[in-house]
Amino acid sequence: MYIFKNPKIGSEVFPHKDNTYLITTPKLTTIGFWFALDDANLQNGCLWGVPASQENKTEYFMYKNKEGNNVYYEGEKPNYDIKGGVPLEVKKGTIIMFDGNFVHYSAHNHSQQARNAFTLHFVETENVKWHERNWLQRYPQLPFEDFYKKVDQLKQLKDIN
Repeated sequence: MYIFKNPKIGSEVFPHKDNTYLITTPKLTTIGFWFALDDANLQNGCLWGVPASQENKTEYFMYKNKEGNNVYYEGEKPNYDIKGGVPLEVKKGTIIMFDGNFVHYSAHNHSQQARNAFTLHFVETENVKWHERNWLQRYPQLPFEDFYKKVDQLKQLKDIN
């Protein structure tokens, strides 16, 4: 996902956990990678995080409805305590990796400098499955890649050669 945080107009992102939106079952396994495409600082709305917040499990989830045309939330809406939040000021090219239970957020960009970022999310697939009511679903003809299968295929190619 590309995150635009343009000068003077890049908006606030409220505190959240990625596991709210990327659900695996029977356990939550999301890992996020946040790539700084510009320097990120207090003035341009850097990422903030709440230390040790990943130790608290996610109990609030966004699902798509049965028709697949809308989303809704289940669980009690959390009011994350961000008093202990710390700014994650980083240089362009830095990668921040965090657990799907980690509470993170960012402020409005008040500067003349862009603060763009790119995020990737990975989920464990061994003994875990992508929840069928996740808002994000692939078409049957273009399923998510199973990297365990890819590794096995590469091993077989190596054995052949």
